[in-house]
Amino acid sequence: MLDIIRFVKINVIEKFFFRKLDEKRTVEVDYYIKKGMFDVSINCIFWLTCPLLVSAIFVTYTLLGN
Repeated sequence: MLDIIRFVKINVIEKFFFRKLDEKRTVEVDYYIKKGMFDVSINCIFWLTCPLLVSAIFVTYTLLGN
C-alpha cells in the first residue's frame, strides 16, 4: 500500500515540476528568439552600412557633375 501511495505522490510531483519547467522553457525560448532577432538585425546593419555609404558617396559625386 505504501508503494502505491509513493507512486501517486511521485506522479503528482512530477507533473507539477514538468509544468514549472515548461513555464521556464517558454521564457527561455522567448529570450533566445528576441536575442537572435537582435543579433541578425545588428549583423545586417553592420554588413550593409559600408556598401550603402560607398553608394551614397558615388551618387552624390555623380550628381554634383563630376
